Amino acid sequence: MREVTHREVIALTRAGAEVIDTLPPHEYRAGHIRGALALPLPRLWYDASAMLSPARPVVAYCRDSL
Repeated sequence: MREVTHREVIALTRAGAEVIDTLPPHEYRAGHIRGALALPLPRLWYDASAMLSPARPVVAYCRDSL
């Protein structure tokens, strides 16, 4: 895992990366990156394998990284 720049996020998503928003549900509903999957941080470990494709890169973000 590493931190990426805004430009890298754009390139990754254009190449098919999945974007996940780790904010709590009420904050996700208030606003998120278009197309981002809601996967709150406390559920990330448990739900990621069922929700994400192992064949695609993943970009995860929270409020601090916007």
